[in-house]
Amino acid sequence: MTPKEYLQQAYKIDRKIKLDLLKVQSMKDALHGRAVSYESDGSQHVPQGNGIENAILRVIEYEERINAEIDNLTEKRQEIERVIASVPDDVQREILTRRYLGYQDFESHYDKRTGKYIVGIDEDTGYSARQIYRIHWRGLQAVKTILERCQ
Repeated sequence: MTPKEYLQQAYKIDRKIKLDLLKVQSMKDALHGRAVSYESDGSQHVPQGNGIENAILRVIEYEERINAEIDNLTEKRQEIERVIASVPDDVQREILTRRYLGYQDFESHYDKRTGKYIVGIDEDTGYSARQIYRIHWRGLQAVKTILERCQ
């Protein structure tokens, strides 16, 4: 895995966590409107139990699995943050942080789809886009060195 692929995992991790939380919320929302059935007079035992109760238990079990997965993903993201924090050069560290943890574009541009002006790393730091790419490359080399030491 290249240093760039390693760092890009943070974005994928955040997307996965958001998707998992969305799934849990969707399951919870599906429970609204469901009600306990009072049709039985209570004299007969229903072996499978109450339907809403079973649905709630399934949601709770799913939520516990998702929370465990989120914990694992969060640990991985924190590992990536520690690697970036280990980069010795302040400017390289800032650019890597903005790019891989803040998901900021390298260059400022106008987004036609949203109609918004997107401020890039170049504008925020005052460096030219070309210099940003150069510093980014050096930062990736530093990450590569750090990852090789950790293996």
